[in-house]
Amino acid sequence: MVELLAFIGYEPHISLNDIEKPKTTKYNRKQLFKIGVAGFAFGNIMMLSLPDYFSVSSIQELSLKNLFSYLNLALALPVFFYSASDFFVSAWKSLQQKYLNIDAPIALAILITFTRSVYEIVSGTGAGYFDSMSGIVFFMLLGRLFQNKTYNTLSFERDYKSYFPIAVTVIRDDKQTTMPVSNIKIGDRIIVKNNELIPADAIFFKGDANVDYSFVTGESIPVQKIVGEIIYAGGKQIGSAIELEVIKETSQSYLTQLWNNDAFTKEAENTDTLVNKAGKYITYAIFILAFGGFIYWFPSDSNRALNAFTSVLIVACQCAFLLSSTFTNGNIIRILGRNKFYLKNTDIIEKLGKVDTIVFDKTGTITQNTKAIVEYEGKRLTDVEQQLVRSLVIQSSHPLSKRILEYLPLSKTETINFKEIAGKGLEASINGYSVQLGSELFICGETAVAPKNTTASIVYLKIEGEVYGKFTIKNQYREGLPNLIAALEPNYKLAYCRVIMMVRKKHWKKYSQSIVH
Repeated sequence: MVELLAFIGYEPHISLNDIEKPKTTKYNRKQLFKIGVAGFAFGNIMMLSLPDYFSVSSIQELSLKNLFSYLNLALALPVFFYSASDFFVSAWKSLQQKYLNIDAPIALAILITFTRSVYEIVSGTGAGYFDSMSGIVFFMLLGRLFQNKTYNTLSFERDYKSYFPIAVTVIRDDKQTTMPVSNIKIGDRIIVKNNELIPADAIFFKGDANVDYSFVTGESIPVQKIVGEIIYAGGKQIGSAIELEVIKETSQSYLTQLWNNDAFTKEAENTDTLVNKAGKYITYAIFILAFGGFIYWFPSDSNRALNAFTSVLIVACQCAFLLSSTFTNGNIIRILGRNKFYLKNTDIIEKLGKVDTIVFDKTGTITQNTKAIVEYEGKRLTDVEQQLVRSLVIQSSHPLSKRILEYLPLSKTETINFKEIAGKGLEASINGYSVQLGSELFICGETAVAPKNTTASIVYLKIEGEVYGKFTIKNQYREGLPNLIAALEPNYKLAYCRVIMMVRKKHWKKYSQSIVH
């Protein structure tokens, strides 16, 4: 059914979330109500202020003028006390911390505008500026809604369930049955087949387990497990089916705990943003101008001095500064999301500009998961001996065996008496020859030396009881990596958290001082 739907252009999206409780879209109802109140008041105040906008002199009908003025005052009250409350709370908290954030001058502008407007209406000296005040609040709240909505509607799933299979095969009463992953319990025996994701932390009981943890750690080479070991959720089985016993439910697995770690949900501090930094200095400048105008005019005309003071605070409001920042950050998040680059929040945008060190983390970041460099060191292998090794490794699904198989020249393979020893290696009898391939301890026995620190995987070869040599399997780096490093190196400190080397255009060079251990 899935193939048919995909063929006609309607490829379905299948996720574990789809079979559980439907995900409801959460809205900040309080924020929406505040925007609605501010928008309603803004529109009606603008309409009631039309006589003042178009009159060339004072309005003759004083009764209508007073009615419109007091209606504007009534409409402005919920905007000031309800819709604009977030700005006042934010400004007050910043002052308590002896810090001046961008909301402080905006809250001050709203306060001054409201106070002067009330004074003009009550005293009958003017129509006030309630339209400006309600417009400020409405557009500020609208900008923040846009930013939040842009982030919340990014087209990627942040729920770990989106990556798990919908169902898993469970053994109950000696029968195999299929059930949703969310229904498996502790103690259930499950079967995980080739290329299937392990849905829960479990103990390995039966089979040949080669677990690819690249989904969790980025490591491209699967890890071979022995019976009794714990296999964590998120790993992918490579090879034949294995049997596991669940020790933790999917929602309590190690991978889930990492996903939901508090480190990834903690709200970022936003006091160090460019808007707040610049806003602080602009606020100081506004205060200097406002008090300067007041001091200059006060000796000659106290009324003009008050007008100068309040006018500067109203006109020089940093609303446009905050609004442009809000819409810009929201749009940047949307553009980055289209290019598969997802940020935790808008504060990260500015933090990216301060990056001075880049760390390439683990295998799979700068290496290719499906390719490797294989080197053989030891006694020269004849064509017959190469054929023996090829006949041995072709029987194994282990990734290292596959790399050696790709390295050896194509030749005829022989039927063999094959045996794979978990965690050690392979052995077989081929045309009367005894061939073994595996770890140093398995091949060399007591003569094996302690392994040296290396990022390469080493596989030893023994034929007819004689140790012939070893295959060294190294990661193959991605195309264009030297050019990338050469472009980044002049401006950033570069480090790789496993290899104490840095890639250069034409050679490798050690940088011990820039390594992150």
